[in-house]
Amino acid sequence: MDAFYPTVEVLDKPELKGKLVIVGGAARTEAWCHPPHTKPANSVSIKIKQKVVEKTGLTISAGLAPSKFVAKVASDMEKPDGLTVVPPDKVREFLDPLPIKKMWGVSFPFSIRASQIKKERN
Repeated sequence: MDAFYPTVEVLDKPELKGKLVIVGGAARTEAWCHPPHTKPANSVSIKIKQKVVEKTGLTISAGLAPSKFVAKVASDMEKPDGLTVVPPDKVREFLDPLPIKKMWGVSFPFSIRASQIKKERN
């Protein structure tokens, strides 16, 4: 979900609307699903996004790809309220131009070192 924690706080406490909201805590704000093969995945994603907005007023960003890793990276591409689709034959084309820090699970120190190595090789 986009700006999940502050948005939920504002839903719970409307007097916070328009103010800077800082929220502490941890919870999973992601969901993984495997749409039925009888429907196009992007139509299922669009319906889920619409339902979430209708029921909560919250926007979500989604990534559709052949693997959870690529879907996670894709979901971060068009925030807020985005939908990025990466077909199986376009995964390399999608990932190749991205900086390593965009890769889900790559630590900040590792991304800095990998960037240094790349510069040294060029």
